[in-house]
Amino acid sequence: MNTSDWTPEREIQNRVAALSKGPWTNHAKSAFAFLKPATPVNLYLAGDWHVPMASVRPLLVAADVARDDELAHVFRAHWKDPEGVRHKGEMNVRDSFDEALTHLQLLELAVEMGYVPLDAIKEQARQQFSELLWSDAARKFVWDYDYLSVGYLASRIGVDISQGDLAPPPVNEAGAVRFALVLAEHVRWSNDEVIDEWLHFLDDYVVTRNEQVLFQEYLLSRPSPTPKKVTVRQRDRFERLAAGAGQFVIRLSTLMAPLREDERAHVGLLYSYWFAKFFGYERGAQGYRKVGDGWAPDVKIALFPKMDSDDDMKSYQESVARRLGTLSNAWDLVRNLVEKSRVKARTPERIARPAWFQILDLHESDFMNSPLCKVAASWQPQHAKHGPPVREYPPTKVKAGAKKEKMLTVTIPQTYAKVVAEYLAKHPESGRAPRVNVVLANGKVSRMVFKMPSGSKTFQIGSVLGQLLAKA
Repeated sequence: MNTSDWTPEREIQNRVAALSKGPWTNHAKSAFAFLKPATPVNLYLAGDWHVPMASVRPLLVAADVARDDELAHVFRAHWKDPEGVRHKGEMNVRDSFDEALTHLQLLELAVEMGYVPLDAIKEQARQQFSELLWSDAARKFVWDYDYLSVGYLASRIGVDISQGDLAPPPVNEAGAVRFALVLAEHVRWSNDEVIDEWLHFLDDYVVTRNEQVLFQEYLLSRPSPTPKKVTVRQRDRFERLAAGAGQFVIRLSTLMAPLREDERAHVGLLYSYWFAKFFGYERGAQGYRKVGDGWAPDVKIALFPKMDSDDDMKSYQESVARRLGTLSNAWDLVRNLVEKSRVKARTPERIARPAWFQILDLHESDFMNSPLCKVAASWQPQHAKHGPPVREYPPTKVKAGAKKEKMLTVTIPQTYAKVVAEYLAKHPESGRAPRVNVVLANGKVSRMVFKMPSGSKTFQIGSVLGQLLAKA
């Protein structure tokens, strides 16, 4: 780009574009396609209002609600299934979902480290949350697998994904250059086929029986020219795995070394799954627990080449020890951060607040000619719990030439409770008693019917507003 064309705004645009051009974007496409909701959930996150995602469930159309069991199975915690996750199709969806969440983690890190301002990615992030995290199962996956950075980002953009009270880290404006290095290194990491083969092996994808045991023996026998029990094909495979393990250590330690401790913990969240595998930890319902030595001791030996000079060997061993020490330190910081962030569930007082107001059986002309049309998140001629898909008024025979109108359901965020109250206070003058669903943050729904009190001609706005907000 010509330097004369540079502006601060264009620089931010280029940085946001760089976050979306990594290999994770293509890898995430399968997850977006699999999770695409029939409900226009994006409309509910299209504004600046606070959105508890659990409250979106009552707004879903029947086709999305019917997927509950399927999604719960695909996104189950692997430690709760004695067979683990073995179905190739499920693994592909989960891997793709991981990549989609990686992009959200990178967006959060970019904001945390001052690489981009929140406003530059807020709309994009809310759109992706609407596409990926509308289901209980997907949000539980985020919780089960410690995607803390996704929870931080949710808090920043005003979306509650049921992760508890996660306070996002303060923005460090001085970290932009270090984040640029992280992003560049993560792109190289993601594009490295040798590392990719090692990561699949680390994730228990093996091509022969007892391959992990044979590979461990192979590493311990190196640099012997003729390791026992190894065919030529296996030797080639094991050499690629050894190279991948070496690059795993080199690239991650290179990425972590220049970071501050707090940055190391948050950047390390990107790699927490692989850290756990490498250092012999297993994720369970109670957090991480040590189950063995992992691959770190074997890889350490494999990284030592045969050298003629003892001094050169000593220097190289010290370098390897420093790199492994950097990774061990990063993993300790990540585990500590995860454990501190596993917060208690919210109290009923917190989760029972109204999130949405739905006015049912609203005439289309009434809606279009009222202030409601300026604040509604969505309006549609149907509602999952009320009435046939499309209704017209009047429903019976009418005189020739009489106009028919659609009856709508209008959904309005609680931010505009006063606008809803003002409309309801005036509406009974027409002789129709409005029916309203108050959708709470936890997904529960209360039905209200606003009937005119005996002897009255209007409602008091304050009274209506009190009734709406008191449904919690």
